Amino acid sequence: MAAALQHPSAVIPAAELLARRPARLFSCGPADGTRLPRLAGPTHVASASAYSERGVPPLAWSHIAVGMMLVRGGRRATLEARLLERARTTWMAQVPQLEMLLLVSCVNAKGEGAARGPKPAAGPTEWLHTFISSPGVPSQVRWRCYLGIDRLGRSLWRKTAALFQQLLQEFPGKEFYLKMDSDAMMFPRPLIRFLEYIRTSTPPGFPLYFGNNRIADRSKFCLFKSCLLRSEPWLALARNQTSLAGDAVPQRLRGEASYAQGGFYGLNRVALELMNQGACMDSVATAVDRHRKGVQLFEDETVGLCMYLHNVPLVTCSCFYDWGPCDIGNTSSCRADTSETKLCRLPLSVHKLKELSWYDGWWRFLSEREGEGLRELNEWESSQRQHATQKKAVRLARSHHGLHEHSYANIRHYSSRGMVKQ
Repeated sequence: MAAALQHPSAVIPAAELLARRPARLFSCGPADGTRLPRLAGPTHVASASAYSERGVPPLAWSHIAVGMMLVRGGRRATLEARLLERARTTWMAQVPQLEMLLLVSCVNAKGEGAARGPKPAAGPTEWLHTFISSPGVPSQVRWRCYLGIDRLGRSLWRKTAALFQQLLQEFPGKEFYLKMDSDAMMFPRPLIRFLEYIRTSTPPGFPLYFGNNRIADRSKFCLFKSCLLRSEPWLALARNQTSLAGDAVPQRLRGEASYAQGGFYGLNRVALELMNQGACMDSVATAVDRHRKGVQLFEDETVGLCMYLHNVPLVTCSCFYDWGPCDIGNTSSCRADTSETKLCRLPLSVHKLKELSWYDGWWRFLSEREGEGLRELNEWESSQRQHATQKKAVRLARSHHGLHEHSYANIRHYSSRGMVKQ
């Protein structure tokens, strides 16, 4: 494992990955009107060929799968259907090769919860058949029934565990797996640049877990004696995990842990396989309940605790918005291109779109700015590559010049001793 990752912090700001010489660049910084080189500061960026030399093709949407959970019925289900229709004509239309799994609560049954094959077209799932065959929907969108309870803060983590298991089963060869809520939107063109950025910042085989922890509740992640991570149930779980991992146990994470907000986050295949090992989420929920009976446990917290248990740090980027960054009814409140803005140069996702007008407004406003942001990113990356190439050429020239100087010195030395034929 690369030296920079031997003793990782539990939370790594995405900007810090610049120091690891990625082949592709990205900025999670604000759209504050500054130029990118000045924002990022001095950096030594390797050429884009550095990663391709490993024999890995450039990342494409065919290497990525998305999972989404849908409810069984009621007003929420009606909103979800309308939001998916909006998605069909916006971000889905940009990624026709994307593979996606929709996990639908088909019945309100008791039990652990599992994914099952599609039921006949009836009841609350009837609209899915029409939706999946509609123009603009990626050709590889599938849906499965979830048979179990999915109460927020109580058992929704079981549905998330079923989603992850089914994602890996349905799409086993993907490099990245994204989990998004139905009331979230993504921006595919910047998002794949971000994924390429974190991919080329880490060695092959390193687990990746990423999202935004801005509104994370740290109560289950603190390190005081009274906290979960210092409790006997958790320590017993950690000891068991260590014994299962054997000699492959990495260094423990440093600093306070956290988790990615549940509206939109992702893992690479290595991290997802760790997540699915040994019913991790079930084991974490048991430890939480033994530590403090009856406490609420949200699905994104459970994922974060599983990642912490497996020593997988969270790469956090503020461009995964838990809410819109400002008032979409008054876009001047975004204060774009000023030092007071909370708007990213290239937003990656927006969550909690509880009204269709919010969805329409954010998509229109942010997608209109996207082209300029990508152009700026391309120029920044090009200039950094050119700078790296020039530095390499200078080093080679100096090395070549030094070699010649050394050769001439040897000739003069041996000639003075009569050891060189004239």
